[in-house]
Amino acid sequence: VQNHVLKTEHHLVPGQRLTPDLAVRRLDPAAVEARTAWRDGELIFRSQPLAAVVADFNRYSADRVALGDGSLGQLRVSGVFRYDGAEAFVLSMQSVFGLSVTRTGPRAWRLDRAIAPAAEPVPAAPEV
Repeated sequence: VQNHVLKTEHHLVPGQRLTPDLAVRRLDPAAVEARTAWRDGELIFRSQPLAAVVADFNRYSADRVALGDGSLGQLRVSGVFRYDGAEAFVLSMQSVFGLSVTRTGPRAWRLDRAIAPAAEPVPAAPEV
């Protein structure tokens, strides 16, 4: 990789990456697997913000996932998902985080905070 502005050159070998500060960093094998899993139809996440996970689904899949509430994007997600399985993904987010899932189109879903059910009134104590 050549940087013509700083007149530097970096030679990378498999398993390395160049960061924005021009430092060469070695990727651990798990990171390499996670970054290349899309070739096998999978997306691998390790404690990634839900916003980044949704962006990856939308990048690699014909399905679309949206967050109805931007604050949901801060939830941390770990797991292995098929990028052609957005419906299974949103249903797992419903199960794990208690989110509501709305189908917004033939291949589109929206995740929202679930509305808490109204608390049932506490019955009055019997008079004695």
